[in-house]
Amino acid sequence: MAKRPERSRWDAFVSHASKDDSLATRIGKDLAENSISVWIDHQDLRRRGLLREALQTAIERCRHVVLLWSRDSSMSRYVSAEWNALKCRPDDPGALNGLGSILWLRGDLDAAEFYIKRSIERAREEAYSYPYAEEDLRNIQRERTRRGAH
Repeated sequence: MAKRPERSRWDAFVSHASKDDSLATRIGKDLAENSISVWIDHQDLRRRGLLREALQTAIERCRHVVLLWSRDSSMSRYVSAEWNALKCRPDDPGALNGLGSILWLRGDLDAAEFYIKRSIERAREEAYSYPYAEEDLRNIQRERTRRGAH
């Protein structure tokens, strides 16, 4: 397997169960096609025993984390370790907004709007504002209007 080029930062870290690797790969390709750099494990670290240090480094160097949630990821000790390293929960406002952004890139405005609105609600419940999510929501609503005009 070719060695992954060193990067100082990635835009997104895709957290997923090994059984969801093909879907994670597809999401990674979709993001890359939209000029978003992605870090995906693909089990190579797990086989080499470099999991803890390499994952921690990757997580620290990513601006966003995308959680590919499934039955398998809900039972994965690796996914759990990644989220523990992040010190956040799958219902964290940033995680919800990240999911909404992925769905938006894939063209599902209804689902994207749902998750981004939920991220804003969760932020308010935790007594802070989330201007990035609010901006994303406005952009989705503009896109919805633009699509309706065509």
